[in-house]
Amino acid sequence: MAFWTFTPPNTTQLSSWAEDANPLAVRLMSHFQRNVQVNNVFIYSDGTVSETQPPYGVTVPDDPTQRPYTARVFYGGHTYTDVTDAEKALLQGAGYTVT
Repeated sequence: MAFWTFTPPNTTQLSSWAEDANPLAVRLMSHFQRNVQVNNVFIYSDGTVSETQPPYGVTVPDDPTQRPYTARVFYGGHTYTDVTDAEKALLQGAGYTVT
């Protein structure tokens, strides 16, 4: 069984301050690094992939009356080197890059 590498994508925020703020405040804040938002990627039991955390949380896998449960979570800011072939296919199908 081969393993693949996956890193969830990051979103760079434009700024952490109001652009119409006092010019001195904007000038001061321009010397600081801009905020980076990390995104979590969820694989559900029904094969769907999403960056939106489910409001219903993780359910019991063997309970057929429950909604699809979270089968795997890839937390943003981390690199995973244990991605299986099936997970790779799901992630690539959703538009992510897996190497």
